Amino acid sequence: MRGAGAAAALLLAALLPLAGCAAAPPSPAGPDEPEPTAGPLAAAVDELHVVAEVYRTRSDPGRGGIQLSLRNDGAAPLVVRSARLDSPALAAAATREDEATVPAGLQRDLPMLLPAPVCEGSAAPAPPEAVLEVLLADGTTAELRLPTADRIGQWARWHAEACLAATAAALAELRLEAAPAAEGEIGVRLVAAPGAGGAEGASGAEGGGSVRLLEVSGSVLLSALDADGRPAAGIPVPSALSTAPTELALRYAPARCDAHAIADDKQGTHLRVRLAITTEEGVREGEVVVVPEPAVRDALLAAVVAACASRSPGDGG
Repeated sequence: MRGAGAAAALLLAALLPLAGCAAAPPSPAGPDEPEPTAGPLAAAVDELHVVAEVYRTRSDPGRGGIQLSLRNDGAAPLVVRSARLDSPALAAAATREDEATVPAGLQRDLPMLLPAPVCEGSAAPAPPEAVLEVLLADGTTAELRLPTADRIGQWARWHAEACLAATAAALAELRLEAAPAAEGEIGVRLVAAPGAGGAEGASGAEGGGSVRLLEVSGSVLLSALDADGRPAAGIPVPSALSTAPTELALRYAPARCDAHAIADDKQGTHLRVRLAITTEEGVREGEVVVVPEPAVRDALLAAVVAACASRSPGDGG
């Protein structure tokens, strides 16, 4: 066991310098750090040729973010003083105030945070409109409006998942905790309690509906185990919420043990919970993503390191 403990300490020491870097979202240049431009700016908006897309990186789900990707197909640099995304599917515009420069012929992603969704209607929303405040050659600014393309089909999926999560959150509060586990395993506790509407909302009075938990997924770092400790696609957790919090014990094994994968983790501790929501409109099934608090995330990653260290060399990973 001394060898396993030493291996765990070495692996954890290798991960610590990297983990802080992996957890930080992209940091845009601040207003006190102007970005150089190459060549004269456009004299008018009609001289600009910009293609806009939206998509989400691996880091964005955990921070509630999205990327506005701008490709400058014009001959002049594009200097964006501020940007926003407008959509009827958003309760407010997604905004970004930091200045950014996209040189001619290049592309740049601008990180933004997503507001709450507007969930009326059932049709999938069209991608948002990008509204840019751009700098012109004479020092004035002008507004440039662009349709965006949903690069890999994430916009409509985000909206559907966000609306389901909003409905579920009104009825149930879900959180993750690290829990004790057998050697070579990672213990996770899912705590479910009635939502902000209280027991009345959870039981179907005002606020409308009830929630039944069905299954919890694994992830890129956490391989789900059934009650007998065998690998499983998911962990069934049939449970209807009551007026008191419900604690569900979940068992996982490391899905991978390479140090880089653990250190560069973005969503390996995020677990998808499949649930059924019953409202006046009927029963709807779907998944919500439960993101652990930072301290819990760190504890789970440490548990993965320890579980990996307890493996014999022939176990793989």
